[in-house]
Amino acid sequence: MNGALRIRLLEQHHGFTLELEESRTIAAALEITQRLRVGLPIRPPSTHCLDTLRAALADVQRETRPPALWPLSLLCCSGWIILDTTFTTLADNPTFFTDYLSALSTRCGTLGGRILLYSYLRFYPGDHPCLDMLRVTILRLLAKSTNATSPPRQALTQPSLLAINGPAILAKHLLETDPGSYLARIGLIDELARGRFVEAAWKHLTAEVAASTPGLVNSKLRVLLALSLDGGGMNLRFPERISDLADALLTPWAGGQGAALPLGIKNLLFVHLGDPRLTETAWAGVSVNAREVIKQYLAGETLEDFFTLLEAMAVRNSAIDRNLHQRRAFWEFCRTQGALTDAWLAIGSSLLPDAQRCWGTRVRHYAELVTKTGVRARHQAVLLLRVAGITVVEWSHSEIYSLWYSTNAATPQCYQSHYFHESLERNADFSRSRHDDHRGDWRNDFFHHLAMITGVHLKI
Repeated sequence: MNGALRIRLLEQHHGFTLELEESRTIAAALEITQRLRVGLPIRPPSTHCLDTLRAALADVQRETRPPALWPLSLLCCSGWIILDTTFTTLADNPTFFTDYLSALSTRCGTLGGRILLYSYLRFYPGDHPCLDMLRVTILRLLAKSTNATSPPRQALTQPSLLAINGPAILAKHLLETDPGSYLARIGLIDELARGRFVEAAWKHLTAEVAASTPGLVNSKLRVLLALSLDGGGMNLRFPERISDLADALLTPWAGGQGAALPLGIKNLLFVHLGDPRLTETAWAGVSVNAREVIKQYLAGETLEDFFTLLEAMAVRNSAIDRNLHQRRAFWEFCRTQGALTDAWLAIGSSLLPDAQRCWGTRVRHYAELVTKTGVRARHQAVLLLRVAGITVVEWSHSEIYSLWYSTNAATPQCYQSHYFHESLERNADFSRSRHDDHRGDWRNDFFHHLAMITGVHLKI
């Protein structure tokens, strides 16, 4: 057979024959059998073998044959898939599962325990009614080893994988070291590192991070990010848990702390969920509080972009410099008070080179400012703000700011791809010029309208 041999995992018993066989080189076959002897990590059989095993278990189920009468090797190897959530017809029945574990405990040895341990760590049925009995059975089978200091025993006693609160204990260990190295050291690699037991530990870490304050979250955040990323780069270990991850990463900064959000969090979430201002559906599973944090962070980033652009242009246009720092401080104050919830930019075409020098590739995210009748929009940029439900339009080259109330049907909406210059000049409910306003009365006018229309009282 060209240097290959067959591994027969199951045997003939009570007239019932089942063969699971793999064709491997001698070296590969020996490696598998050695891994089965020494414990985690165990290399599972091929997909073909697992399909054959599923068919065999379906046969004994149809025959209503109790586990005590199964072929010994079928009983031993059934641990590979018995907890698989795609194969639940047997494990979902508590009466059957009790008989199954009893037969395993009585008839199988360390190999059966090691295979079942692999299944336990990969599929971790944390809410199964027989979970405690499953844990005890695995421990009892592993204890049949003649070598009390064998690697599987050592790996179990150090992180307590089979303790009642095993995932919580693993999470505690992961907080004290490098997660990737630690998981590899105890044999949780490949699909076990992405299995449901590690996922349960990951959920404990997300709860720890979400309950932390910004001042105390950094070390836990580092571990959570390391455990969340699989294989380097931005690939997620548990991609279906992206909404839970977003909640954990953003919640510590709730309550007006969005400005302190680490840049890496925004970048990671943008890769997997997109910009929440433009991909609202993708963020639907993320909590409202977490979405408010990222939106407030982005509003601060937009404010910074707008005034960075204005400061760069003020070198060439002294008119822009009037009230510039006062305007910047005022809108930043509104943001830190939690009243500014949204901010967006529209840029005229002639300002795009300046914007790109100031913001880099972020310029692509913002809107285009166009005009229906002339070319004036090419030389302007505009900042749209939402402050306690009132929409504010702040022009780059004008002394005027305008307000739209929520009841105004002509109110411009944030996060559009383009805006017409004319629509942002007309139909506002209130406009005010800052020209020659050295005392800053325009700010008091804004506070007055905000309190009158929304009931929100702000004062510097």
